[in-house]
Amino acid sequence: TKANFIRGGILLKEDVSRVFQDTERFPAELHPTFIELLTRFRVILPLSNHKGKESFLVPSMLGGSRPSTPLAQSFPLLGPRGTRTVGRVMKFLQLPLGFMERVLLNLLHVPGVEQEVVWRKGLLVRQESRKLLIEYDSASYRRYILFRFSVDDPHATRKWRGVLNQVLDVLRSFYINLMRSMEEAALCTHCLRKGVNRERLFCFPIEDCIAAAQKGDLLLYCHGIQSVSRCVKLHQLAPDLAL
Repeated sequence: TKANFIRGGILLKEDVSRVFQDTERFPAELHPTFIELLTRFRVILPLSNHKGKESFLVPSMLGGSRPSTPLAQSFPLLGPRGTRTVGRVMKFLQLPLGFMERVLLNLLHVPGVEQEVVWRKGLLVRQESRKLLIEYDSASYRRYILFRFSVDDPHATRKWRGVLNQVLDVLRSFYINLMRSMEEAALCTHCLRKGVNRERLFCFPIEDCIAAAQKGDLLLYCHGIQSVSRCVKLHQLAPDLAL
């Protein structure tokens, strides 16, 4: 069956012939043409290098349910000691169709990036010790982006900027109308440190973060409560803005 050789939505190029087993209907010499047509209509998406092998992403073969157990194991709410998590949330007025596949395709073309968990509304990938979780909540039309890295990682800020640019490039290229009405906010690092559930995370509108950076305000406060315990450093909340 297809499930035997299409795993996690990935079809290896070497297994393409198994899709077209009926050689009378699908002669081997026409396989390149079939692949070209499937690619043109985005039924499959080419990956230049997946675990050292040429392959294709097959969006229709991605699981529909959120894989809660693998996510809890690979990306728990409370990050391991010695790590830091930053996040961004983007709210749309409607579901951006095809967004996840395009983002995944871009990320898997980045050298060293490997997928850990992928489903139709989300993905978890890693690069060395860094992990990136992108998940879409269809009930609230919110796209959550969480990036976890070692506190000693000297390249973390540059990598985080790269992730955001990947996402924004997809939006600018394919969903410019949705982007005009998009609301963007930084996820509170005070909440993230405590492992607060996504639904209860406090968010700082990105406009407030930009204004704080322009004014030189280095500190913001979770829920606006000005106390030492709720103090949030701007360079940790939005490292891509705090230069």
